[in-house]
Amino acid sequence: MAAVVLFLIISFGIWGIGDIFRGFGVYTVAKIGRTEISIDQFRQQYNERLQQIGQQMRRPITPDQARALGIEQQILGQMVAEAALDERARQLGLGIPVAYIEQRIYDDPAFRGINGQFDVSRFQQLIRQAGFSEQRFVDEQRRQTLRRQLASAISGEFTAPKTAAAAQPMVGQAWRRSARRELCSRRAL
Repeated sequence: MAAVVLFLIISFGIWGIGDIFRGFGVYTVAKIGRTEISIDQFRQQYNERLQQIGQQMRRPITPDQARALGIEQQILGQMVAEAALDERARQLGLGIPVAYIEQRIYDDPAFRGINGQFDVSRFQQLIRQAGFSEQRFVDEQRRQTLRRQLASAISGEFTAPKTAAAAQPMVGQAWRRSARRELCSRRAL
């Protein structure tokens, strides 16, 4: 019996029992690499989505209606996809400079005042209405920008430079002329 207890102690020492005492996984909906989606994060996004839908429908949406629409699965799927992109960006060591995000926010027409310039009070009012602090909004914008860039690189979205796009028809014509000449010279032989 002492041998079994000793074996268990050694096993826990090797593989770790700390996660049990720290509650690892108890408050986690999903884990992608080192990125965890907590119940609180899921609940916050779920409640925000219900509010958005309720505003669109001009009446509150019940949890039963949300379940029937599959809102929970949609949110979880979106969060897992975002976490996967975040994890991949972390693995690749990618990042977006804060100055770039600040400039994008500054240039966003939604945050312009009557004079057409960036309006700090309008910015703060709109992000507060959306349930964001300024820091959380900037962080979320950084993550979304990075995700969009990574997703477009993965999906193969590629915009050819204007010069290359303009040259495409000429290259095709030159190739066809060359192929015709080659074909004609082979027939002549």
